[in-house]
Amino acid sequence: MDSAPSSASKKRAAGEPNNNNGAGKKVKRDLFVETLGNTMVDIYVGAGAQKKQFHIHKALLCAKIPYFDKMFNSGFKEGKENSAELPEDKPESFDILQEWVYTGTLPKFQITREQGKGNPTNFSFQGLYTLADKLCLDSLKDQIVTDVIDASEASCILPGIADIGSMIEKLPETSAFRQYFVLCFVFIMHGLAKTDQVLSIWPTQKFSDLLAGHPKVSLAYLEAARKLPLGHVAEDPRKMSRCTFHEHGDCEACPVN
Repeated sequence: MDSAPSSASKKRAAGEPNNNNGAGKKVKRDLFVETLGNTMVDIYVGAGAQKKQFHIHKALLCAKIPYFDKMFNSGFKEGKENSAELPEDKPESFDILQEWVYTGTLPKFQITREQGKGNPTNFSFQGLYTLADKLCLDSLKDQIVTDVIDASEASCILPGIADIGSMIEKLPETSAFRQYFVLCFVFIMHGLAKTDQVLSIWPTQKFSDLLAGHPKVSLAYLEAARKLPLGHVAEDPRKMSRCTFHEHGDCEACPVN
């Protein structure tokens, strides 16, 4: 005759944990204060009257951004002095980067619709994206792209002429985010209905000035426009998959989603 199952067997059958061994053991968690470390570094961002000092935990900064790990831990002058200068970057952008280093998140990007005021934003995405590009932070760049396009779609606002020209001019031709602005240009010219309101918001003279003064913008626009099939309306790039404008590969997991 089979013997009755033990109480331990009954617990295992019911899915209860067996606490006979290792009772009360916990997986050790690294203390947040230990990840910060005790050493601080000073990073001076901007130039002239706009120059600003940022006092940051070295260990956390270097763990989050390989660019600074190499700068402060490879025998360079900056590492010996625990100090660095970034004169070409904007303090506002670095302040947001610092927030991302400590919290892992970005402030919500917002666009305000104000007639005649250029639809102001709560911070410069151009400066932040340029800084992330300089520091080779592809996952952060992808997050910025998603936040900017999401805000643009939610507010029904396309990038302004100045933003289109600036981003096409500044970003390398291989940049996926640059292509977003190129396609916005094509959509404005070949996708939007030519109503009086549209023609007022997007005056022909301003586009003429942009094309005349910026050869890179002209070439990028013409190359993209000529790929548009005859008789087809250009697609709104805000409706496309965000990954179209991300840096990660097609077979790589999206760091944003």
